[in-house]
Amino acid sequence: MRRLDVVLRPLAWSVAAILAFASTGCGGTTCATSDECSDAEYCPLEDGACLAPVRAERSCTERPTECPKVLSLVCGCDGKTYDNGCLAAVQGVSVAAVGACIVTCDQCGNDEYCGSELGACGQGTTCLPRPASCPPGDAPVCGCDGTTYSSVCEAQAAGSTIFSEGPCEIACGGAARTECPEGYSCELAVGGCLEADPIGLCRLTPTEEECNVVDNPVCGCDGQTYRSSCAAALNGVAVETEGACPCGPGLASCLGGDYCAFPLGTCADAQPVGDCQTVPLECPDVSSPVCGCNGETFDSDCAAAFVSVNVFSDGPCPCGPGLAGCSEGSFCEYRAGTCGEPDPVGTCAVVPGDCPNTVVPVCGCDGEDYVNACEAAQEGFSIRVVGPCVLPG
Repeated sequence: MRRLDVVLRPLAWSVAAILAFASTGCGGTTCATSDECSDAEYCPLEDGACLAPVRAERSCTERPTECPKVLSLVCGCDGKTYDNGCLAAVQGVSVAAVGACIVTCDQCGNDEYCGSELGACGQGTTCLPRPASCPPGDAPVCGCDGTTYSSVCEAQAAGSTIFSEGPCEIACGGAARTECPEGYSCELAVGGCLEADPIGLCRLTPTEEECNVVDNPVCGCDGQTYRSSCAAALNGVAVETEGACPCGPGLASCLGGDYCAFPLGTCADAQPVGDCQTVPLECPDVSSPVCGCNGETFDSDCAAAFVSVNVFSDGPCPCGPGLAGCSEGSFCEYRAGTCGEPDPVGTCAVVPGDCPNTVVPVCGCDGEDYVNACEAAQEGFSIRVVGPCVLPG
């Protein structure tokens, strides 16, 4: 037989013809795989038979020792590409398919990544070397491994191909209670926590510095008010509603620097409901008295809020036996002639500083005579009667 020292001109050589050219042995032991044959033999299955779930029995055949120099690529049953079927047989391998093997991501080495197109995870045909280093990146991409990378290069360096541009949108929550990777928080739509088995998206957990620049209160799904949705995410909490949570007994408490403000007059209700408001840092110098829910009279509603007190009613607080006392610098002023009643009711009035020299004698509620009502008030007493006290004879 004439030796073939050069690559033959392209010929339509079939795999069977090549094997017929090279086969020199006779049938022997029956086999289904080459593992059942001796080292010098192989199990020559029909093309593609190794991919079938059931294989017909064959006979172990001696491996060829000489092959034609024909380029007719085949994919061996071992997943490797051979120049022709004869060269595959030399290695004891049958043919899985005519043509080169299609490389998949599963077959890439530890120092390679699969060069698939955007979004075609696991469908690439070429294994490429991973980049040794990457420049700083600020164009995030989502890798096919579900991880967000700062750039395409960073994803390739980690051995991942690109699923999409931008950060990953990984589903979380749901009936399976799927958790997010470390460093991520499950972000639900506003109000999503009120649904059964809500599904959210994993987002990078923000930093405290990022949240400090945002001030837009929200009510978290834990019933607490947060400065912003960013601050809620920082604490791993989803947002139930925009705006502060309702506050009050049995409800959310307010953040530091805030107080629970109830509507006028509702602080005496069994279960008042309010909203968190910021405690004012200063108040205008005005006189518009209000009665605080603590029973004290304040110059204005701002002055009450300044000490985190709600307003029970406009005007001074009522005072008297069994009622609230007046704050320092004030006294309980009764209507003239009522201080002798069993349960008189008055209002808190500021103790005057200077009094006029007018002489209008009055009898104070303490039974003492005063030059005028102002001087009685200076001592903290209302008027029993206008005119001097008349003592019993």
